[in-house]
Amino acid sequence: MSDGLFFSLILGFFFIVWLAGGGPHRPISFAGPFITPITTVGDVQSAYGPNLSGKISAGGVTVGTNVPSNVGSDDIPNTSPYAGRISLAHFVSGIGDPNPAHEYLTLTSLPSATGSIDITGWKLVSVKTGVGVSLPQGATMLTLGPVQISPIQLQPGGTVTITSGYSPVNVSYEQSVCTSYLPNASNYQLCFSRHAGEPGYLTGNWQVFLNQNHTLWQKSDTIELVDENGRVVDSFAY
Repeated sequence: MSDGLFFSLILGFFFIVWLAGGGPHRPISFAGPFITPITTVGDVQSAYGPNLSGKISAGGVTVGTNVPSNVGSDDIPNTSPYAGRISLAHFVSGIGDPNPAHEYLTLTSLPSATGSIDITGWKLVSVKTGVGVSLPQGATMLTLGPVQISPIQLQPGGTVTITSGYSPVNVSYEQSVCTSYLPNASNYQLCFSRHAGEPGYLTGNWQVFLNQNHTLWQKSDTIELVDENGRVVDSFAY
């Protein structure tokens, strides 16, 4: 018997077995832990579980993990409802500089955020050391002499520059068109008296001081911004 004839007989034998087992109507075994089995030729593969949509916003950074569309930030463990509305700039200036006045980072209320957000009492926490420092109150209208302080209300699009060191005017404050004159008290007071009542005098940006006599952030760390309930608003590693 030639090799060609023998090979043809083998193929014929398996063809008969295939027809006896159901032929083209036999289920295809594509079942597995991630896709549903196809029970009829022409069926479409689909993922197990509910139909998923949306994305998690973790620490202000949108990542590609899908969640059910009815899941809110309150359902994500230890994530603040403010996540995605307030964002830390992912850098620290002054790392390695021993002067806490030169160490700072910033946070921003995204322009898409709705309404003002009270950030007083929120904390910046070092994951490496566990040290946490609270954000203080501040002065909206900074005057020379006694000032009125209140919780810091950050408006959409507003930024906060957070310096580890001490405030040169003994208080955190909202920046204004006169802020650049602060090193000279008389010039600042003159600018204030002329422009304080004008529209646009306040910029919506804040200068916040943590009043530390030492630097806070190490050369390699993860910093978390947590809200008043200890839930993570944003974080970054560097």
